[in-house]
Amino acid sequence: MCIRLLAPYGIILDIGVGTGILTSGLSNTIVGVDPAENPLKIASNRGILPVNAYGEELPFRDEAFDTVLIIVTLCFTDKPLNILFEAYRVCKRGGKLIVCVVPRESAWGRYYFLRKIRSESVFYEYARFYSVKEVEDMMRYVGLKIKRYCSTLTYDPSMPPYIEYPKLQKDEEAGFICVEAIKE
Repeated sequence: MCIRLLAPYGIILDIGVGTGILTSGLSNTIVGVDPAENPLKIASNRGILPVNAYGEELPFRDEAFDTVLIIVTLCFTDKPLNILFEAYRVCKRGGKLIVCVVPRESAWGRYYFLRKIRSESVFYEYARFYSVKEVEDMMRYVGLKIKRYCSTLTYDPSMPPYIEYPKLQKDEEAGFICVEAIKE
């Protein structure tokens, strides 16, 4: 999985943690923020310290975390820059901020977008998909220095799923891309 390959470390904050399925086990100390209480209960059972809050208004002191993760969360907010500014604020100097997205231009982005406009998915009804460049631009705007990428999900959504080893590169065709940046 891309997230593990980018090696988040130390005290980790996962903004938009949901049930914690993607981040449990990454570190001894993972704090998960989400506005939905029921998924936080599941995250807690996975060893994540749950905090019921919004990513746009994090209840933490400045530079409290070594790594901040934002995994497929930006597309579900009206104010992605606010989340990135808050993530920057709570990330330690020299710390990592990793943003993962389903790129709008990928086959998977087009697939989920079509489900959205056909009202086939309540989950993606309010999603706004971004291009990798838009995500990079937002990250740079808040003061982050992009270091590397991880890409996976290169097969078409109409194909049967299979296990695919992620690549430490930016693959614009991939359906899941993580952008790792450093707070200098």
